[in-house]
Amino acid sequence: VSATRWPLCIDPQGQARRWLQKMTASQDSRQLEISRPEVTRTLSECIPAGRPVLLTGCSDSLPAVLGPLAELRAPLAGTKHLKRTVRLVGEELEVSETFALYLTTRLANPRFKPWVFADLTVVDFNMTFAGLSEHMLR
Repeated sequence: VSATRWPLCIDPQGQARRWLQKMTASQDSRQLEISRPEVTRTLSECIPAGRPVLLTGCSDSLPAVLGPLAELRAPLAGTKHLKRTVRLVGEELEVSETFALYLTTRLANPRFKPWVFADLTVVDFNMTFAGLSEHMLR
């Protein structure tokens, strides 16, 4: 996955979550529900350490703690030497080049606020009935 914005996967069947888990397994990634109280602590540990974080169970409204992270862009080619920092709950953290944030929602038709579409890459993993039928018939 290479993009300048973090992905938010619409994933009712759990395919994206399983794929992301396999893709980041060798990188000492962390996975947790977005509603858990330790989300902020986990992000504070993983951002400078460069560990990928997979936040699952996103609802229509994302928590405010993700605002500064959503606005943070992945480094572009040729700019990796520049230091990137993010303010997370009053603490200034240096963002490692290898840090990655992945978000998933099980909602089939979420109604995100416009800033979500502006700051994140929304990827729809929904399977239609026709697509599922075609897949099963192969």
